[in-house]
Amino acid sequence: MDRIARLAGLLALLGLAAATPTVALAASPDQVNEIASQLVCQCGCGLVLNNCNHEHCEPRDSMLAYIGQALDQGKTRDAIIASLVESYGEVVLAAPTKRGFNLVGWITPFAAIAAGGGIVYLAVRAWLVWGKRTREEAVELAADDPYLSRVDDELRRYEERMG
Repeated sequence: MDRIARLAGLLALLGLAAATPTVALAASPDQVNEIASQLVCQCGCGLVLNNCNHEHCEPRDSMLAYIGQALDQGKTRDAIIASLVESYGEVVLAAPTKRGFNLVGWITPFAAIAAGGGIVYLAVRAWLVWGKRTREEAVELAADDPYLSRVDDELRRYEERMG
């Protein structure tokens, strides 16, 4: 009998908890701006949603209202963004996703910088080798030049007479 009373009390508590209305928390402007900063306004301005500066921008206002309502309903940031991507396509995202073909957009700048650095390194190395080789060739040519040896002889005789 004691078990039945406990079970009845537990069921009564669960019934009260289920019947208690839940209070929906209003979305804060910071939460809305955090999500809006990851989206592009669809009015054609090309600005991030929370930075769209058109005075009467219907797409901005409706998207911000949707984000606020979705947050009030308890949806997560990712669910809200996924819903907007489903509605507008991936053009609504301020940055490309890091998967699939969009991964090229993330990797290409770094690969281009690395390739450019490699080309500069190879070019400088080739110039240094070429410069050293031409300097050595110039010294060899100078040693074989009969006019230079004649100038050296005349300078030696001049120094002997003067000195």
